[in-house]
Amino acid sequence: MSDAFQERTFVQGRTLEEVSTLVNTPGSCFGLYRVQHRASFLSTDGKLMICWFAAPDAEAVRNALRKMETDSSGVWGGTSHEPPGLTRSDVVAGNVLVERNLATTTQIAAIQAQEQAGAPALAQHQVKLVFSFLARDGKRALIVYSAPDMDSVTAGMRLAKLSFDRVWPIHTVCSMKSSWPTA
Repeated sequence: MSDAFQERTFVQGRTLEEVSTLVNTPGSCFGLYRVQHRASFLSTDGKLMICWFAAPDAEAVRNALRKMETDSSGVWGGTSHEPPGLTRSDVVAGNVLVERNLATTTQIAAIQAQEQAGAPALAQHQVKLVFSFLARDGKRALIVYSAPDMDSVTAGMRLAKLSFDRVWPIHTVCSMKSSWPTA
């Protein structure tokens, strides 16, 4: 199985309750296309959302979403990278998402090295890495942190000299049916 992500923008914001209901009542076509919802990250204003799926590939996610008559644009393949021992409570604690558009193709090892080098500066602001995602082309990264607030992440990133394009506070929604993470 691979990781696939869908980015969505809503003119009328979605509520946490709406997203929780959607996540926990997926269409039967998810099974047909072997797609499993892992988590969704909804901006606190409800206007931005990233959905994370485990699937054979990004096209399987697109097919499942089309079958459900849901927007299938904004789907891309990538990889997820989580620290050892990650638990469902760690995932749900993730409350800030950082977007990075990378000028050149980047390997996850380079991003992890930057994060590790910046960890002391981030820790000064009580910012803890939850996990990161990298697009298959290596030119886009999404990083989820647990932190007191968005400003703490921004300050920690600047102190650590880590680049970022956008930082937004999120609610994290995991499927109740998903066995992930099991630790």
